[in-house]
Amino acid sequence: MIWRALFLALGITMILLGSQLFFVEQVEIRRLRPATPNTAANTGNAYDSAFQNASAQQPAPAPRTVTISRKEWMPWSLLAVGSIVVIYTFTIPRRGGD
Repeated sequence: MIWRALFLALGITMILLGSQLFFVEQVEIRRLRPATPNTAANTGNAYDSAFQNASAQQPAPAPRTVTISRKEWMPWSLLAVGSIVVIYTFTIPRRGGD
């Protein structure tokens, strides 16, 4: 029973992703700089807080971007494989204990 639900969820996910790819040419993912903990506030040291103020005035680094372009075959393949998996889940025989 759990296999049927797993395959059905995977098939529906593939169908949804494939249908979304018909409308999207490329995806741009931005990765921002990680947050740094406030160490000067924890220590109470005047030197640390002065260093933190000086480093806070520096400009923030530009975010890194990654662009992913889809191929022409991706939406059709995901729709086809997802449809086959969904149809397969309805043909799995039920067990007697379910």
